[in-house]
Amino acid sequence: MLLAIATEYDQAPGPSLAVSANVLRVLTAGGVRTRDLSALAGVSRESVTMIMGLLAKAGFAVTEPDPAGSRFPFSRLTAAGAVAQRDYAVRIADAEVSLGNRRGPDTVAALRAAVEPLAAGDPSRLLAGLTPYPDNWRSRVPPPSVLPHYPLTLHRGGYPDGS
Repeated sequence: MLLAIATEYDQAPGPSLAVSANVLRVLTAGGVRTRDLSALAGVSRESVTMIMGLLAKAGFAVTEPDPAGSRFPFSRLTAAGAVAQRDYAVRIADAEVSLGNRRGPDTVAALRAAVEPLAAGDPSRLLAGLTPYPDNWRSRVPPPSVLPHYPLTLHRGGYPDGS
């Protein structure tokens, strides 16, 4: 079902669901330190680099020096990016309606009923369920504080460190 919604979403012009749900969602017009985007979006630094390249090429975001003068670059939405960010919620709702029209509204409602409880809470039940085994190497690295809003896997793998 997630793939069906993503396919429907991606048929409309604009950034893909993976781009919109992760990095575009956390950018602001005022800017965010580029190095913080990975933690805010719950994706790897490599993913942020790739997505920021796509957003910049499309004119939705720019990366520039910090206006306050720090040495860290800032990434911010352009006017077109702010529109694309607002359109994200509309496009996802439209994709759900379209899927509901094809597969029946009960199917989409059942999917929501199954998924929403996993994402609710702080931390979410899904994030809490990612505790590694004590003898696993992942137990020695800081756990993620946020999960991506849409699965994103690059050439290196799915875990934020690329494994």
